[in-house]
Amino acid sequence: MAAWLGLVPRQQTTGSRPRLLGISKRGNRYLRKHLIHGARSVLPLLAQGGGPLGLWLASLLVRAHKNKVVVALANKLARISGKRSFVPRLHEGCGAGEGCWLVSGLLVRA
Repeated sequence: MAAWLGLVPRQQTTGSRPRLLGISKRGNRYLRKHLIHGARSVLPLLAQGGGPLGLWLASLLVRAHKNKVVVALANKLARISGKRSFVPRLHEGCGAGEGCWLVSGLLVRA
């Protein structure tokens, strides 16, 4: 999903050495813009937090420029949201004693 949005770096390979360039900017421009703005707004809060994502962001902020970290966070958030939307989950709100699966936002009876 992140590649479809254009949030992954372009590659230029010369011989055996790959070079990572800027983001490819292909795909849905509107959604990519909002993911990057959302990542920019939550970056200070997440970088101070202690979870695995906060530790990853804090170490990345030491090594890279803030704008690169924002795009990396938007890429990670796009991958997480893509994974969560396509993985079926058991949903208990269908009826008494019967379960439903939530697949891409649609309830499917079990």
